[in-house]
Amino acid sequence: MEEKKEPPYIYGGNYGCIYRNAKHFNDIVFLGENYLNYKIQKIKIWSGEKDSNKIIKGIQVWYKNLLDGNIITPGEFKGDNQLLNADELEIKSNEYLNTFNIRVDNEVTQLELGTNKNNKISVGGTTGEEKYIPFNGGDNVFIFFYGSYEDALNSLGVGYIHKKDYMAIFFFGYFQLRYKLKNDEKFKKEWIEKENTLKEEDKALLKTCLLPDTSFNEIIKFVLI
Repeated sequence: MEEKKEPPYIYGGNYGCIYRNAKHFNDIVFLGENYLNYKIQKIKIWSGEKDSNKIIKGIQVWYKNLLDGNIITPGEFKGDNQLLNADELEIKSNEYLNTFNIRVDNEVTQLELGTNKNNKISVGGTTGEEKYIPFNGGDNVFIFFYGSYEDALNSLGVGYIHKKDYMAIFFFGYFQLRYKLKNDEKFKKEWIEKENTLKEEDKALLKTCLLPDTSFNEIIKFVLI
């Protein structure tokens, strides 16, 4: 009998109140079995007020496919659309999320996310209970979100992976990208045709992967340095 392998990611706790009638979401289900080809590209957080207190109304996350450059999102997970403010955090190719701070009452009242480059987004108020997050810090990388919502965001958690596993995955991911660029002319042509629409960091990555003698260290620096 074949031994069942555990996935490399870990669920980091669903912080907040999980109500029976709430709508639940889990981005790992959306990403599917090829989730290791993706990294978080952008996060949007909606906020509003309830009883004169600031709360988090919802969240949306965009994921970038490292093999073809496409960006996808499972959609918006939020309550009503009235009087909402939106804040966004863009995550560059050499960044990853590793900080997650949250306050909760009956809803999520405050959310702060940060990267290894000390970029962060902080949304919401100061009410609610601040949760202790044992997996915060430089040794872990957040790769997907999950939670629940009704008229506001009720709970939120992150799936994370240890940095050493993350590094191995991205070595493999960029090796695949380089291999396809060198051996699949149609794939290479599609990348080159959309070069003008790419961000500068992705243009640099594309050119690096196309060089015949580029080392893995030169390729991976766009993710880890």
